[in-house]
Amino acid sequence: MKVVTDACLLVLASRESPISARVLINYALPMKKETYMRRIATCLAADGVVINMVIGGEVVTLKSIEESSNLVIAEMPINVSEIL
Repeated sequence: MKVVTDACLLVLASRESPISARVLINYALPMKKETYMRRIATCLAADGVVINMVIGGEVVTLKSIEESSNLVIAEMPINVSEIL
């Protein structure tokens, strides 16, 4: 398990190979699409899964990131093992 913060993403991005984590959990949803995409590019393996923890007011931000990035962000199933 690796824990990464946005503060160290610039250092990680300069490395030759990304972290390639199988699961990326966003506990704090970034407000900017660029930050969200940097997290994915720097930390996530090609076949990895992103889990976004959001509260009511962040749903609009998440939908905005989804639409502007041409991503499909599905609601997480109750049984998490279905996506892992």
